[in-house]
Amino acid sequence: MQTTYRLKLNEVNINFIETIKKTFKEDEVLTITVASEKDANEGISKFLELEKKYPPQHVSKELDFNNIVDEINL
Repeated sequence: MQTTYRLKLNEVNINFIETIKKTFKEDEVLTITVASEKDANEGISKFLELEKKYPPQHVSKELDFNNIVDEINL
């Protein structure tokens, strides 16, 4: 089973831990990953910068990728 909790730092308390224990009471071992929203926002900013630097390219519908692969393999 997998669950995602999104909380403010001040909401992390013993009640939260007890909720996790009740939810996963059948499991002996848990993996807990913690990430901040700041990290996610930085990743989005970097992506948008790269998208400006390298804008999306549109490929013609008439382009035959099989021919390209055949040429590469020759």
